[in-house]
Amino acid sequence: MDIQVFTVARTDYLTNLCPQQLINTTFSFSLLRAWNLENVTLYYDCPRIVSPSSGFPSQFNCSNRGTGLINYFVVESAFQNLSAEVKGELSTCQNNVVVPAFYTAAQSIATNPTPDTVILPLRNGFGLKWNEKFYSKCQACNASGGVCGFDSIEFLCYCSDHTDSSNCLQSGV
Repeated sequence: MDIQVFTVARTDYLTNLCPQQLINTTFSFSLLRAWNLENVTLYYDCPRIVSPSSGFPSQFNCSNRGTGLINYFVVESAFQNLSAEVKGELSTCQNNVVVPAFYTAAQSIATNPTPDTVILPLRNGFGLKWNEKFYSKCQACNASGGVCGFDSIEFLCYCSDHTDSSNCLQSGV
């Protein structure tokens, strides 16, 4: 609470790179901001890339998908170094999912890009930091006996008998 930072991880990437549903990571950045992260992009159901180059994206298997196509992953900073031809070939993949990871963990993927090295950083999650507005609202909510939180859009104070946009104290009481 004091440092206003917390770690989150996607449960669909805790044990493997092949979840049932392919969904991008999204957040409401009105309350939160990314902290110390780098994105890892997983490309699913791709044709074989025929023009490998420096920083070539690494392959991984998803036998549960049963498409017979190839899957690749690449760290955001390494993507910049790919040739235009490879970037174009990756754009022909049927799906891609962006999963944030802590920056230092993502760099370990970049230096040793194997399916085994990518799963641990995704399992360990990434950092989010709430902004000052959220922090002060949270302090007021907690002081009123509530528990601070938010839905997908806005701050909420969870009280014993209701939720409120600021605190648990009833106005006029």
